[in-house]
Amino acid sequence: MKNILLVILIITCNNIFAQQDSIVLQQETPKQVNYTHVALVGTIIPITIAGVYIYLNNVWWKEQRVPFHITDDLELRYALNLDKAGHFISSYFVSEIFSDVLQVTGLPKKQSVWGGAALSIINSTIVEVKDAYSPYWGFSKFDMLANISGALLPVLQYHIQAIKYLHFSWSYDFSHPSYYKSLPGHEDKSFIDDYERHNFWCSYDIWNALRLQKKESYTPFFIQPAIGLSAQNLDGKGAGKHEWFIGMHINLMNLYRGSSKFVQYTCKYVNFYHLPAPALRIQPEITAYPITY
Repeated sequence: MKNILLVILIITCNNIFAQQDSIVLQQETPKQVNYTHVALVGTIIPITIAGVYIYLNNVWWKEQRVPFHITDDLELRYALNLDKAGHFISSYFVSEIFSDVLQVTGLPKKQSVWGGAALSIINSTIVEVKDAYSPYWGFSKFDMLANISGALLPVLQYHIQAIKYLHFSWSYDFSHPSYYKSLPGHEDKSFIDDYERHNFWCSYDIWNALRLQKKESYTPFFIQPAIGLSAQNLDGKGAGKHEWFIGMHINLMNLYRGSSKFVQYTCKYVNFYHLPAPALRIQPEITAYPITY
């Protein structure tokens, strides 16, 4: 996932929101365009995308350039398709952040979510096209489909009430040694490729969906049901098993009840990371974990 992009965009957004604490989250009414913010955003976005390109060029694309090629067969075996979840969620994250950045310029919510989706798709398309000329990678139609689906999710959530409360998050297991990186030839692989320690989560805000949350209540509305996906014993060639979890997600957006937009947006971005919480693994065998990452 494009972690460098996320970090830069999050820092940029929060710096701007600190100056514009009066911006209302999910605001619908058009605001006057702030041309200073337009200039700032117009500078930050291309620099950020270029930074992602340079970073991945050093991590993945060092090899000799080859003709454009498609590698769906390899892609469907690599990491048991867990990488598709990574493409989906990272594009979803980037789309959300770009959308928030565009709202800072004064664009209405509707135009911002579409603009965020478009910029996210552009960013992922650059990466996929570059992959197409790499000897060990290649253009993947399924990766691109996951990218587009993730980028458009905020648009669907804007227009369809039923999926508005769906939330996707990611976590990384720092506590256990890497099986993938212990295999011969994988010692210097990036953590991005170590999908065995990646965990992808989908949660649902049942409290807001059912209109049960009340500001004066002390019910733990920040705890939400979640389903997690990971894998074990991956070798990059098709070996391994999927792991499925039933657990909980700590929704920081429901935990904070103050009015500071800076803190609200900080909670929103931290919320993209699934904080450690109890979970029950239901596949390949049932195992209870007091804490999962």
